[in-house]
Amino acid sequence: VAGLVAVAIGGAASSTGLLPPAASLLLLVGLAGGWAYSLGPSLSRRGWGEVLNATLGGLVLPLYGVAVVTGAIRPTDVVLFVPFMLLVFASMLETQWPDRHADAASGRHTLTSRLAPTSLRTLAGITVAAAYLLVALLAATVAPWPVVTVFLLALPLSAVAVYRLGRVEQPLPAVAAMVLAAVGQLAAWAVAVPLFVPMVE
Repeated sequence: VAGLVAVAIGGAASSTGLLPPAASLLLLVGLAGGWAYSLGPSLSRRGWGEVLNATLGGLVLPLYGVAVVTGAIRPTDVVLFVPFMLLVFASMLETQWPDRHADAASGRHTLTSRLAPTSLRTLAGITVAAAYLLVALLAATVAPWPVVTVFLLALPLSAVAVYRLGRVEQPLPAVAAMVLAAVGQLAAWAVAVPLFVPMVE
């Protein structure tokens, strides 16, 4: 019902020009991805849940916001959100870890229920390293320095999260790193960039 309502409202907004075509497309992608995650083919039970969740929440959702505001999506917009998507993936590994036994018993084959702790830490470490390496590369190209700076503030939390994964039941550092990166980047784009790094077309 919620999906049908979203399609109806989105379709009406799109037909009247209130919703740009790029935003309409991303809305449909998000709805289809959410359906595939929870219902048929229930990818959350087939080892793809963490990847799909990170893609939807860390990439598709913020890009939808960009499309609504600007009317279009540029390749640089996609690249700018990839580091955040990677942090969302790392946080998914952390939050899924305490549920691994229940997931396995119920036939929900998450990555944390299928991989050994050392493999999970390796995966999380590679993911986190890729996120911050990409941020460093973006700093030299398209990302304003306030955005890069606030993102890097989450690095210590991510490092602690990688060490704790598979050792500590209670999730916290990876989720905190994701939230810090999200809130910090929002503040940087909204306040710091206009004040300190005027963007010239």
